[in-house]
Amino acid sequence: MFTVACSQHTSTPPANQPAGNSSGSNGVRGTLDPAKVAALQQRCDGGDPMGCFDLGVMYNNGTGAVKDKAHAAALFLKACERGNVPGCHNHGNIYIAGDGVGKDEARARVSFTKACDGGLAQACYNLGVLYEEGAGGERDAKRAAQLYQSACDEGDPAGCSNLGVLYETGKDVAQDPGRAVALYRKGCEGGHANGCANLGIMYRTGKGVSQDDARAVALYWQGCDGGSGIGCFNLGVLHEAGNTVTKDVDAATRLYQKACDTDYPMGCYNLGLLYANGSGVAKNLGRALGLYRRGCDGGVAISCSNLGLMYATGNGVAQDTALAQRLFTAACDAANAASCNNLGVMYANGVGVGADAAAAKKFRDRACQLGSKTACQAH
Repeated sequence: MFTVACSQHTSTPPANQPAGNSSGSNGVRGTLDPAKVAALQQRCDGGDPMGCFDLGVMYNNGTGAVKDKAHAAALFLKACERGNVPGCHNHGNIYIAGDGVGKDEARARVSFTKACDGGLAQACYNLGVLYEEGAGGERDAKRAAQLYQSACDEGDPAGCSNLGVLYETGKDVAQDPGRAVALYRKGCEGGHANGCANLGIMYRTGKGVSQDDARAVALYWQGCDGGSGIGCFNLGVLHEAGNTVTKDVDAATRLYQKACDTDYPMGCYNLGLLYANGSGVAKNLGRALGLYRRGCDGGVAISCSNLGLMYATGNGVAQDTALAQRLFTAACDAANAASCNNLGVMYANGVGVGADAAAAKKFRDRACQLGSKTACQAH
């Protein structure tokens, strides 16, 4: 018999903000301006870095010129090579996004390094993200911390918030909740939504600061209103449970949806649970299926597990045991106990795979090690 992954809703720890994707000046799309394009091209050809940069912005944003990210990248590179720091940064951003060019994080590292050395705080932040994640080169969390500190000192609130994550978790730096609180506060005061949400988590848990539920809720709202999926998600958890706020499943549904739409996949998963169980909303397995898929695609193992269970049993979708096996495998690899046990069931009974007692035992042993009582009792 298949087992359902644990469906308890929990607040999540703070998460790093991904590398930025700003693109310089924010022009408004309008009619083509060939005269301006020609004038800037002449300046660029004559060695003027600002001519190259401004022309790159036009092509990047599709403002006065037909949008062409690859051409914009080439122009930003020319500007960068001539000492224009924002050109270096924008060149890196295009290659981080892989928008119109092949994604190339190693190339982005080079450009962000030049921009950071030139004093651009956001470039230091973006470079820190690459070092922390090991994207485009070696992983070096200590170097990431230095870069986040530089960004924070130069006024980039995201740098403060990400440095706070490192000090809260003790990730390659000495754990210091008090310093994390100070950094989250600085990030929040600077307008970084995740900084506000993460500071709320500290007040909620009493880490590095006196526990204060009311302050936590206020900070979650500040973060959520600013676009933080973490803030919206944690508010959803509180409203669903009626914990420190009035129970309001309708509000929880809206908050989970907002978190999901803000690319915070746990929001997709929790909303999927509501629709799968008909908890406070009309039961809708098709909606649950789509939300579980979004959560799974975002790396939430329990969402992959629940999605696999729907395919394994044909609940709300055409049965597909081969797909279920792949989903359970992905979730098991991410240490989801229910999925490991479900793989054991599949191999024990030859469901979607060839019957294999040794494989069944291997997956059940793994599930038991991860805390599945059902798997442990199967021995």
